[in-house]
Amino acid sequence: MEGPVVNGKKEGLWKYYYSNGAPKGHVTYKQGKINGRVFEIDSLGGVRFVGTQIMGELDGWATYFFADGTIRKQGRFKNDQEVGPWIRNE
Repeated sequence: MEGPVVNGKKEGLWKYYYSNGAPKGHVTYKQGKINGRVFEIDSLGGVRFVGTQIMGELDGWATYFFADGTIRKQGRFKNDQEVGPWIRNE
């Protein structure tokens, strides 16, 4: 992983990697908590998850993907809880 640290806490864009060096994802931190878009990538390079966290809690639209790139489930979070209708293909 790589990214800036300010006053001992993660800050700004952080990039994560698998042990082979392939990208695993990236997130943005504010005062040591995830704050912004989250992208998770599987070991084959496919997108596994796209969502938003506000100060460490899921908040906003989130999409989870199967390995073939099709949507597994999609919906909205508020304060780390699923809210409203969700599309599910599980």
